[in-house]
Amino acid sequence: MAIDMSAWHTESEVLIGADQELYLAGGNHGVLRFATGEVVIRDDSIANMQANLQGRREAAARGGFAFAHMIAPEKYRVVTDAFPLASTGSLARQYADGGCVGVIDPVAEMRAETEGRTYYRTDTHWAPHGKIIAARLVALAGERDPADVAAAEQAMRNCLAPAPQAFCGDLGRKLDPKQDEPTVIIRVPHAIRTFENGLPHDYQRPVNDGRLVLTESDAPTARGTLLIFGDS
Repeated sequence: MAIDMSAWHTESEVLIGADQELYLAGGNHGVLRFATGEVVIRDDSIANMQANLQGRREAAARGGFAFAHMIAPEKYRVVTDAFPLASTGSLARQYADGGCVGVIDPVAEMRAETEGRTYYRTDTHWAPHGKIIAARLVALAGERDPADVAAAEQAMRNCLAPAPQAFCGDLGRKLDPKQDEPTVIIRVPHAIRTFENGLPHDYQRPVNDGRLVLTESDAPTARGTLLIFGDS
C-alpha cells in the first residue's frame, strides 16, 4: 500500500499529528512505510534475525551471562492517539509474526505509563519515564530480584525533576520555527561519570558508528557490568 502523504500534514520530513505531536515522516529508515504495510520483510531477513538471536543467546550462555534483546518501538506505536492511522503495522511486528521470539518489545508497558510521557512530543526518542521503563525491563530480563528492581525503579522516579530549560528534540529542530517543550530530567543524588571515545553525537554531523560510551556510578544498585550493543 503506497503512502498518501497528501492526506497527512507533513513538513520537513516531520508528520504533525493531533495536538502538535510530532512523528518522523522521512529519514533513512522510512518508518511510515512499515506503518502502512507498504514494505514487507523478506523471509531470508527473518531467518537471519532468528539465527542472530539464537547465536547471541548461546554465546552469552557459554560465558555465564544473561542476554536480552530489546526493540525500541517506533514512537507511533506507543503514542497512538495523535497518530493519523488507527491501525498500524511495524517492522518489529513483522519479525515477531515471522517467528522471532524472546524479544522485549515494550509497547504495552510504555502505553500503560501514567505518571509522565514515555516519548518526547518533539523527538523520536524516549523521555525519562520511557527510559525508566526500559531499564526496569532489562533488569528483569537479567534475572535481577523483582523486589530490588521495583525499589530501584521507584528511586529513579523520585529523582525526576522539572528541566531547567525547554527541550527541542530531533523533530522539533526540523521545523521552522523550531518547536520545544517543557520536560523533566533524572537528577540523581550521586555522581555519574561518562567517558567517550571521541565520537560524540553531533546533530549537524551524525557520527554514531563506532561510538563507545562508558558510564560509572558512585551508588550502583547492583553488582556487575551491563554491556549494551545499540543500533539505530
